[in-house]
Amino acid sequence: AVPQAPDRVRGRLTPLRPRAHRPAIAATLLVAWMGVGDYFGRPPLPGEGAADWLADGMTPRLLAASALLGGAALLLRWRGTGLGLPAPRGLVALWPAALYFALLALALRAAGPPPALLLALAGPTLLIAVSEEAMFRGFLYAGLRDRLTILRAGLACSLLFGAVHVLNVQVTGDLRGALLQSVNATFLGLYLMGLRLAEGVELARLAAL
Repeated sequence: AVPQAPDRVRGRLTPLRPRAHRPAIAATLLVAWMGVGDYFGRPPLPGEGAADWLADGMTPRLLAASALLGGAALLLRWRGTGLGLPAPRGLVALWPAALYFALLALALRAAGPPPALLLALAGPTLLIAVSEEAMFRGFLYAGLRDRLTILRAGLACSLLFGAVHVLNVQVTGDLRGALLQSVNATFLGLYLMGLRLAEGVELARLAAL
């Protein structure tokens, strides 16, 4: 039999060769990742400063969730995560992200938060981004692609990515704000999934639908 080409090379709109265990493992890993990390935080204690909350209430959980994904990657030898440096042809798709970070930098400069706070936020923020990418656009998407089409797997990952952000209400106590963040995260998830697919030929195939 002719061996099947990798997902990003074939660019097909159909599910890959069925591997029934991978979607179930990916879903289990998602639940474990959220549980171990308690989705990255607890509510701030009365009188607790931002730096103390980051050190005691968020960072340990974040490190535990990231360690879980690292261990899973080593033990399961998960294929198709898409993690790594972007291909040169995909860099042009990063311009919205570059614009966002430029505007964010201008807003932070205008607000003038303490440099120590910005430095304390930098590490956890980067770790959150890597951990979420590994979980949703890495493990979860690769697992769902064994059973679903590109479009369905990408939509499922993006909707779940948005949905879990509702849980930020446990930190902020603001349900309305958490729901708004959930909607924003869903659209962000769609954009990030587009970047994920742009590394292969699948994105061009989707445009023909």
